[in-house]
Amino acid sequence: MARFEFSHAPNTKGGSLPQVLQVSVYAPDPKITTPFFSAKLTPFRYLPATPFSTAYLPLSSSLAQPPLPAGGQTEAEKGEEVALLCATEAWRSMTISATAKRARGMWVDVAKLAADEQREAGTWWPQISPFSVGLWLEDATIVIPSPKEFKL
Repeated sequence: MARFEFSHAPNTKGGSLPQVLQVSVYAPDPKITTPFFSAKLTPFRYLPATPFSTAYLPLSSSLAQPPLPAGGQTEAEKGEEVALLCATEAWRSMTISATAKRARGMWVDVAKLAADEQREAGTWWPQISPFSVGLWLEDATIVIPSPKEFKL
């Protein structure tokens, strides 16, 4: 679970692209005001948009998720509802499909949190270094099927 914040409302059909889209993701706890992940997405404007489908990708669009450990509970949180106590025991995998009539590249700039911001946001989100280029899909259909469970 998480709270998402976008700097721009969704585009309407035929509407113009935002110059930049800031995406911030927060822990579900409303008391936490620092995002644990934030990125600036800038769509390419110098190339035309083209149709896109994962059916034609030479790469796999499968996603595997490891088991999730249960979250901890501090003395201050005892007696309060804590949303991070879920846990799973098995791996899960699924093959995601996506199609869009208009797709283009985008630049991805992930914000690095300062040490004090990391403490406030929580340390349960891994520090990642994603690619600096991504795929911007307009009016996309994304299908995420129920995962298949397996144990290693």
